[in-house]
Amino acid sequence: MEAAKPHLANAFIPISPDQGRFLYQTARLTGAKTIVEFGTSFGISAIYLAAAARANAGRFIGSELEPHKVTAARAHLAEAGLADFADIREGDAFETLARIEGNIDMLLLDGWKDLYLPMVRMLRPKLKPGSVVLADNIFTFPKDLAPFVAYMRDPANGFESMTLNLGAGLEYAVCVG
Repeated sequence: MEAAKPHLANAFIPISPDQGRFLYQTARLTGAKTIVEFGTSFGISAIYLAAAARANAGRFIGSELEPHKVTAARAHLAEAGLADFADIREGDAFETLARIEGNIDMLLLDGWKDLYLPMVRMLRPKLKPGSVVLADNIFTFPKDLAPFVAYMRDPANGFESMTLNLGAGLEYAVCVG
């Protein structure tokens, strides 16, 4: 289901430092033990999330389609001393993340924008009340992400959600049911 986009294979588009600090602080505040990322890329956000997982005695699981980005992300995590707390899964996220055992306490969506909604729907059974879902680039891709934002803001889907003015817009949702 996830298709490679060759024109972005080498794109280095990291989260902002403020977003990274927010991710770390949110994971620490909520005590997130299983932290998952769709779209790990070169691993910048993974460093913040794996550091929080280490502090919470948990684990970070990332997924990345591009093999050279997987190698770079693993190297960055190792250099930061976080390799023991991180599992970067190479391949289609609909396969690699479908195999997560147990509940997900925090989920970051930062892969292909048209896949945010199918990804959150796939992982929804693993999100329990109090789980946090964050999605990057809300302001950059408003049309592409409109269905995702509408889904997250519909109370019938079990989330309370709002867009934060961090980086390129960060949708912040809490699972309430």
